[in-house]
Amino acid sequence: MADVACFLAKEKGRNRVQVSRASDLEITQRHQDMDWADRIKDCLREDRIVLHSQRFTAMQAHHQDGFECCEVLTRLLDTEGNLVFPGAFIPAAERFGLIEELDRHIIRKAFAKLHSLSASQRAKTRYFINVSGITLGTPGFSAYIELMLTEYVDVRPCNVCFEVTETAAISDLAHTASNVRQLVGQGFSFALDDFGSGMSSFSYLEQLPVQYIKIDGEFVKGILTRPAGAAIVEAVVKVARAMDILTVAESVEFPELLPHLREIGIDYGQGFALHRPEPL
Repeated sequence: MADVACFLAKEKGRNRVQVSRASDLEITQRHQDMDWADRIKDCLREDRIVLHSQRFTAMQAHHQDGFECCEVLTRLLDTEGNLVFPGAFIPAAERFGLIEELDRHIIRKAFAKLHSLSASQRAKTRYFINVSGITLGTPGFSAYIELMLTEYVDVRPCNVCFEVTETAAISDLAHTASNVRQLVGQGFSFALDDFGSGMSSFSYLEQLPVQYIKIDGEFVKGILTRPAGAAIVEAVVKVARAMDILTVAESVEFPELLPHLREIGIDYGQGFALHRPEPL
């Protein structure tokens, strides 16, 4: 408990006192995260990382003959054979310094899967792979991607789009933008995930050379529930189009959304109403 209290004191800014009580929810969460850290290490060592995918659907006719895009989703397989979703383990991976190793493991598996496709399949496939801001900001990330291209020679940069959340990207904007530019220069694509969740979303688009923005699901669902919902999404689409950026509507969970998304000009949709995740 003393060890946990030290961690919490550091996270809250250091130079402070943190009292540890057995009833403290923060202490309980920390213990759970520490347990998850050990479980993540076991899953990495035993390769119990499972990849699923969720396809995008073209909302506009002129995109229907382009790449078949899908997001690569990560699950852990526990010792009893149950799938564990990322909300349970990603925070612990980030907190205990395991996220870079986890990201690299996922990237390697995704590249291997792309490599295993037939040439005709691969030529029209693009995987969207999530990368944490921590991983993207490390100096060796570009070198690791170069290594993957060397090991999986049939995979081309155009087959891969890296997704980074808006909040993670802006935590170290200058460094992130530099790494993104380097990889985009090699032919990779980037998507800014959860767009709109930050405070100054539009201003970051001029600094981050992304090819896609994925509009936060709360705004997308708001098209049906809030008077300003459609206007907000339409504003994002107009700015994106002016900057030659493609738009993806996240959390398309209701078929009723589809005609609205097409009318607004959304390029792609992603959600349960279009495709439910399945094993990659």
